[in-house]
Amino acid sequence: MSQTFDSQPSVADPTRLSMIAAVRTVLKKYARFTGRAPLSEYWWWALALALVPIAWFVLFEVTRAVIRATGENFFSVTLAITLLVAGGVAVLGSIVPSVAVTVRRLHDMDKPGSWAFLALLPAVGWILLLVLTATGGTPGPNRYGLDPLGRAPVQVPSAPTATPEANEPLERLQRLGELRASGVLSDGEFEKLKAELLNR
Repeated sequence: MSQTFDSQPSVADPTRLSMIAAVRTVLKKYARFTGRAPLSEYWWWALALALVPIAWFVLFEVTRAVIRATGENFFSVTLAITLLVAGGVAVLGSIVPSVAVTVRRLHDMDKPGSWAFLALLPAVGWILLLVLTATGGTPGPNRYGLDPLGRAPVQVPSAPTATPEANEPLERLQRLGELRASGVLSDGEFEKLKAELLNR
């Protein structure tokens, strides 16, 4: 199965992503389980999901207060039923994009999307998933696509290679140690030759 990657990061500047832009991005990628999601996209979506029920609850309580004050009438009962239905639809409608953005967030850390099932583990699973989704992504491209932040991969410097001239005193010192260990050189001869070698 071949994977295709976006040729550009998902948004112009994901480090300055607003809540509205993040929600739009998540909804635009409603059921997209491929690619990567930056921290800002994931956490703005999570905050929006936390605020929507609060707003819904406030509207519902206002509607209940209106019903108590004015008595039950067609308008107030219809509004209450509409709010209940809208709340249920919003909850059901947010499941797929929430799972999709979680999978993309895990992909940003070069982890498989199946790790989202950690949330099903009692108590510990949510904590592990919380820690994982709060961790920064891998810089540069990974097996799930380009870096959504557009960062270059981290270059790990290789160990400096010693030139043959730099290795020569070390090799001689090792050889002297072998000669001392085998009994060819006494401890005094070894110390004298070692001092001469190191003072060059």
